[in-house]
This record gives sequence, C-alpha cells and structure tokens, in this order.
Amino acid sequence: MAINNSVRPATAASPESTLQHKVTAVTPSVPRIIVIGSGPVGVRFVQNYYQRQPEASIHLFGNEPYRPYNRVQLSAMLASEVSREAIDLKLPATSEHPKFKFTISVIKCIDPVQKTVTDASGTVHAYDKLILATGARAHIPSVKGVDQTGVYTFRNLKDAEFLYARLARTRHVIVVGGGLLGVEAAKALRHFNTRVTLIQQGPRLMNRQLDDEASSLLQTAVEKFDIEIKTNAGVREIYGNGRVTGVLKYDGETIECDTVLLCAGITPNVEIARAAGLAVRRGIVVDDQLRTSNPDIFAIGECCEHRGLTYGIVNPGYEQAAVAVEAICGSKKSHYVGSQVVNRLKVVGENICSIGEVAELSERPFQKSYIYRDAETGVYRRLVTYRKRLFGVVSVGDWLELSRIQEAFTAQRRIHWYQLARFQRSGSLWSSKDEEDIKSWPATAVICQCNNITQGQLMAHATQGCTTVESLQNKTQAGTVCGSCKPLMTRLVSELGGMPQRLEKEWGSRSLLVTCIAAVAVIAIIAAVPEQQSASSVQSVSWFESIWNDKLWKQVTGFSLVGLTLVGLLMSLRKRLGYSWLGTFAAWRLSHASLGTVAALLLILHTGLQLGINLNFFLMLNFLVVLGMGAATGAVVALNHYVNPLRAQKLRSACNWLHIAVSWPLPALILTHIVSVYYF
Repeated sequence: MAINNSVRPATAASPESTLQHKVTAVTPSVPRIIVIGSGPVGVRFVQNYYQRQPEASIHLFGNEPYRPYNRVQLSAMLASEVSREAIDLKLPATSEHPKFKFTISVIKCIDPVQKTVTDASGTVHAYDKLILATGARAHIPSVKGVDQTGVYTFRNLKDAEFLYARLARTRHVIVVGGGLLGVEAAKALRHFNTRVTLIQQGPRLMNRQLDDEASSLLQTAVEKFDIEIKTNAGVREIYGNGRVTGVLKYDGETIECDTVLLCAGITPNVEIARAAGLAVRRGIVVDDQLRTSNPDIFAIGECCEHRGLTYGIVNPGYEQAAVAVEAICGSKKSHYVGSQVVNRLKVVGENICSIGEVAELSERPFQKSYIYRDAETGVYRRLVTYRKRLFGVVSVGDWLELSRIQEAFTAQRRIHWYQLARFQRSGSLWSSKDEEDIKSWPATAVICQCNNITQGQLMAHATQGCTTVESLQNKTQAGTVCGSCKPLMTRLVSELGGMPQRLEKEWGSRSLLVTCIAAVAVIAIIAAVPEQQSASSVQSVSWFESIWNDKLWKQVTGFSLVGLTLVGLLMSLRKRLGYSWLGTFAAWRLSHASLGTVAALLLILHTGLQLGINLNFFLMLNFLVVLGMGAATGAVVALNHYVNPLRAQKLRSACNWLHIAVSWPLPALILTHIVSVYYF
C-alpha cells in the first residue's frame, strides 16, 4: 500500500547527523534543548535561538531519512521547477555552534517527570526544555477503497519521490481536494503529460481563501494546463481489486483512473504528546508563550492549538517559534496572540493573496467592498473595509503594494476615501510617488510574509553591505520560502545602488517592436518625401498616381481607411470592455499595432503624400499623431523588460492615455471630411 504515515528510522544520515547521542554534561546556565521535528518551523526555532544564545546546546530530531527540507517547495520539485538540493533548509554550522546536533530518528516516547525522550534505538536523551514541532500529516478521508495500491498522499519528500516514480507509467490521476496543495499538485502532475482531473467538494477552488471571481480566474489559469476540474463534487468510493481502477463521485458518476492523490487537508501529529499526558484537543494545547500543560514543554507549528485555533500554513509557525525562543530566554513581554489569516502564494504561476475575511463574507453595518479589474494583465483586486479599516483583501496577479496592504491590515490603519477612490480607478491605494521609494516605507512594514521579515530588518542589512538579493536572503531568509517578495527585495536593493529589477518580457514583444518601427518609418516617409504632383500628360502617369489620383481608387482606399480606423477604435475598447472574441490581450495588441501600420500605408495611397489644407491638414496631422503615439506605446511595451519597472509602468501608462486621447477626434474629423467631399 502506498499510504504510510509512519516513518521508519533511517539507516544513514548526513555527516552532521548522528543516530545515537549520549547526553553531554552542560553547565546549568546553558539549558539542554531538544527539538522534535526538523520541518521549517523546527529549524526556524533552532536558527532563532542561536541568534540569541550562540553557545546553546540544541539537539534536533527529524523522523525522515533526509536533511531538513522546505515542504512548501515540494510541488515545484515534483514539476522539476527546482532541484532537490534547492529545497534543503540551512542548519547551523557545528564550527560556529559546537553544541548543536541533528539526529535522524523517531522519538518513541516522552517522560515529562524525568524530562527525557527515548528514540527508536532505545537511547534516552535528557532535556531542560523540550520543543514539539511535530507538524501534521495528510488527512485520509473515510472512503471505501482508500487502502489500495495507487492511492497516494502528498505531504513529504517520500510522497514526492513515490509520485515521481509513478508518473512514468500512470495514465490518469484523480486529485481529491481543490485547496492550495491540490491545485499545485495537479499542475505538477502534468509534468509528464499525464491526464489529470481535480475533484473539489466545495463550490470553487480554494473556497476558504478566495471569493467567486478570484477563484474563477484561478480555475481559468489551472484549466490552461489541460487539467479537468469538477467542483461541488466528492469521492464516495475508490474502485479496484487491490489496485485502483476508478472512483465513484457523490453524484453517481464513475471516472476511470489508475492513480488517486489525496489532498484533503491535514491532521496534527499529537499522539506523542497525548501519550505523555499533555493537554490535547485537535492540536497540542498551548498558552500565549507556547507552553503546553507542562511548563518545560513547548509546542509550535501545525501540531499546536492556541486559543482554539490551529494553523495549516507556515508563517504562524515562524511567529510561534520566535515567541517560544523569547519565553525560554526569560522574556516576560513576548506573547503570542494569534496570527493574521494571510496567504500570499504563487499558484500555477499566478500571484494570489488572501488576507482576512473575503470568502463567504457576512454582511455587517459599515462594511463596504471595493473592486478593481484590469483585463490587460488579468488583475483582480478586492478590498473589504469595516469602519474605514481593512477587513479583508483578495487579489489575483502582481500587486507591488501587497506588503503595505498587509501592514495596513495588521496595524488596522485608517483607509481614507480618496485612497479608495484611487484604488477603484487605478488599483492602487497609494500614489506611485508614495510607492516608489521602499526606503520611506514604515520600518514595521512586513516585506517577507513567510519569514516575517520587515522593511527595517532588510534596510539594516542592506546598509551594512548586502547589495544583492542573494546576500539579503542569506542574512535574513527573506524570499526563501514562496519567493513572492523577491520583486520588493530587488527594488530595495536597486534603490540603494545594487542590482536593478527587471520586468518579464512581454509575449510577442519582438514582433510588436518591428511593427512599431515600421509605423515610424511610414510617418517619416509622409513627413520627408515631397508631395506627389499630377502628371502633365496621361502618357506619363505612374502606377502610384493611378491610385491616389483616380476617383475610383480614391474611394476604395478612402473607405478602406475609414473601415480600418473604425475597427482600430473598436479594438481600443478591448481592455475596458473585455471583448474576448478579439483574442488574448497580447495578440490583440499586436494585431492593433499591425492594423495601424496598414492604415498608414493606405493613407499614403489615398493622399499621394499630400498633407492637404484646412480640414484635410488637421485630419492628416491627427492621424499621424495617433500613429506616432501608438508606435511609442508599443515600443515601451516591447522594451519594458529593459527598464526599471516603476519607470516603465509610468511611461507605459502615459503613452497609452495620450494615444487614447488623440485617437477619439478621428471619427469626427473623418465624418466631416466625407460629408464635405460628397456635399461639395
């Protein structure tokens, strides 16, 4: 059977690991600390404690036969987006901290009276303070047939290795669960072009984090990977005779498959704490200093329950680790009051943020909702305010303000009416001037949500010689979990004279640039080449004159030009009205630019390079200005990955609005021109 929630003792370990550890005498002033659990939260506790007490005696136990690793990156590793080595967590160097030890071994029992733990080999280890960071395991739903070969969970590195080996021969995978893990796993499983169907019992993907529109955008992004999604569904039974052959849904539909992946939530690992007599409900019960019912035993991360709540994301565990360190060091001021519900994630390539309450929101007096959409970039943002303060935030797509949004939410800063008006107009609460200089942000503004690293901490290290994002990552661990804060870190480094940030290259940028250059060339021809004059004899009429000076061809080119112009003006509504029949926005943009260049060539055939006088001159001038601003806008878009992103955004916005502003006089001028020609 593939499902195995127990982990056997390892037979081999890294050089820094030991399979047995004899208790070493230490001075009473240096407490002996044992940490059970080598996941991100357990390792974070060790790192934080050594920052306070470099000479501390810490023994870290892990129950997996690997060095500690970042399980958040498992789906990326399964999809071959990151290497196996890239997800390893950094352990303290024994050269700097000689009393640190890491052992790969299952802890079998805890004796709170004698203050000892016993590992799988029978060795007894004494402690003064014990940290339980045992995490959680995948929840196995009570479904008939769940114990067959071909049913997997996706929680640890062993699961990822099993799945990777399975993908080479599987044909159809059913992923059960449409939360973050299920969505990411479904995308990763498409790595070998395996057919994937995702079954979500709720009404939408990530239904606890996203509202209807954000979830719909996410579903569209997921479906682009050829992943079939079934919502409002659930698995009643897994068919097979020892080996999976299909699943039966609640609605009676049967789907044939050979692999089922369960991503239906987590269950805290509390058995060892319960056996030791500690207070346990859903998780290990802790107080505001993360102490369990035994004052010398602490619990942090997914395994603990604080004020009736357990957390299934990594950042609360990091916050708990910091508070536990302070408590053990004797601080009376440090208290854990709970964590804000903040999810800043990168899901199937989309940056997604959910803060506070946005899904299934209850109506309250003085509660208002504000929405911004941008069809060009696929951005969706929604703010929920209560008494002029942020109550919930959800967004899909890049949003440079997210760190400030989170800080305003956490600090419950007042949001003014003019900021909300700006948000509905531009999608930003702060002006570009306010947002541009990260150095001026509040020092308490959280830049890296995963590791709770603030602007002040990054500034301190940046001014002390960290001139690259990599050096800041090494010093602070910011940007090492989900990576969504890297753009902000890069901007900060750039502002301080370090490596500049660059935007991603737009689709079709090279073709767009060529089209813009062609448009500029047409403008140069019209402006520089002398006006064509009528030939003195019909025998000397050129092919060019036979078009621009012939009444029939004059009408053909003229009305063709009118038609192209009207189509171009209609296409300019693509962004605002979302005409999906015009294609994707990038394809539309290239088509729009090409149409403008073709219209300019028709203009040459229609006028014979004559600028005209009076009304005709203004019409000609307006057309050339429209073409020039369009070419400038297209060039900025095509080259924005070479420019500072904020400057590129400002220039792009300015050129775009100027292009729109000078375009709309065209219909009136063209109509007046047609009426004057035929009337007179």
